[in-house]
Amino acid sequence: MSVGLPAHLTSRALSTALSRAAHGMAYAAIISGTVISLGFAAAYPDRTIWPALFALLAMVPMVVWVQHSRRIVAGLVYLAVGALAAFIYTLTFAAALPELVATSTLWLAPPKIVLVLVAGAGAGLVRAVTWTLGGYVVAETSVFLALSQVGLPAAFDLLTFALVVEAIGVCLLAFLSTRNAVRTHPRLQRAAREELLDDLRARMELRAAALMHDTILSHLAAIASSSEQRLSPQQAELIERDLQVLIGQEWLHSGADVTADVGADDRASPLRDAITEVRAQGLEVTGTGDFGSVMRLSAEQAVALGLAAKQCLVNVIKHSGVMKAEVAVYASEDEVSVMIIDAGRGFSDSSVGSDRLGLRASVQSRIQSVGGMVQVWSTPGSGTSILIQLPVGASSTAAATTAQQPLVSGPLPTIEESERPSDEGTAS
Repeated sequence: MSVGLPAHLTSRALSTALSRAAHGMAYAAIISGTVISLGFAAAYPDRTIWPALFALLAMVPMVVWVQHSRRIVAGLVYLAVGALAAFIYTLTFAAALPELVATSTLWLAPPKIVLVLVAGAGAGLVRAVTWTLGGYVVAETSVFLALSQVGLPAAFDLLTFALVVEAIGVCLLAFLSTRNAVRTHPRLQRAAREELLDDLRARMELRAAALMHDTILSHLAAIASSSEQRLSPQQAELIERDLQVLIGQEWLHSGADVTADVGADDRASPLRDAITEVRAQGLEVTGTGDFGSVMRLSAEQAVALGLAAKQCLVNVIKHSGVMKAEVAVYASEDEVSVMIIDAGRGFSDSSVGSDRLGLRASVQSRIQSVGGMVQVWSTPGSGTSILIQLPVGASSTAAATTAQQPLVSGPLPTIEESERPSDEGTAS
């Protein structure tokens, strides 16, 4: 119980817990004594039992006081009032039912138990044991004096003694637990710090891999495949912009990727910008569905969606063998889904090398980092469909908790014409 607490609060928390448990048992002992008194009063109406009942009830406010006041004076008053109550209780029973008291000490145990469970102020093993032993000595002394008044011999009370031994054992275990917690706490703090650093490092590596693929690798591939002697002004401008992003290193501390800028009032702009950029490269993109539903996403989700969609469309240009694609947006009450479809050559899972980062880093990992999920269906010769699903209202800083889906889930599904959204239009 104490391992997860700060070291400076462990001792006091355990002391408070033990005190409350002891006081709860004290209330139970008072109730038991009350039931015993009422039972004997009903069984022997000609005997005077009521003083024992009032003596027990007088202990209730004392328990309440010592429970709310952790001062030493409260514990001392508790012992004084408890000693008087135990004396009156024992004297009443010894005078009214001497034959019963002589055969069993069980009937005299309730007030003694209440005294043993004083659980005085302060924390620490020595203090707790001192209060427990003090309550036991006071209780036994009061009972001995009361029995002496009526001429009955005092007998050893095994129940109360066993309770004292148990209480001291619990205090000892609590003390050892506290010491272990104090020694363990620095190690737990170091482990928590290392776990946090590992998580931050993993996020940084993921962001760096995605950014590298989006910028350096994409530009190198474009330059290698270009038949022109010089870069086009548009391509040179894109390379210059991405170089400024890398040199500025804003991506190291930015909560979202900085390769796309999303306004507070237009969360759909990253997706539209992605479509605009690939159209400039010659890809014919048809937009269908409810593009306005993207506005329900958080800023970080919108940026991730735009970058992931751009990578999917760039892959169509590079690998599909066709220059036509469709971007369909669907929305439900708690989710926004974007499907990117092409009718190109497709691929199989075995044909995707482990060094290919496009789908893994720039699409799947990026979407999962904002709580989403990616599924890919493709069959060689039949095209590719990529489904991106993002939850609405997900925390922008929380990592994805959904199970990772395989990059290739199976053959490309057949989409009937009736299943396509009716609200068609070209995204701008």
